[in-house]
Amino acid sequence: MNWIDSLIAEVEHEAQTTRKHFERLPNDKLDWQPHEKSFTARGLASHIVDLVRLSDLIFSTDEFDFDPVTYKPY
Repeated sequence: MNWIDSLIAEVEHEAQTTRKHFERLPNDKLDWQPHEKSFTARGLASHIVDLVRLSDLIFSTDEFDFDPVTYKPY
């Protein structure tokens, strides 16, 4: 198995695990956070979705300019 196939397998495994956690997260617990400096459950879910959404752009372009002024999270 080459490194691309290994990476794809790892991402697919992590996606399945993450999907299971999101499916089990009750809507009334989305504002829960384990610590005041931590993400809320909603914020963490949004962050993970953004990472997946941006991965195609990151891997398919030679340059990635992340501008926090124009960035709109999921």
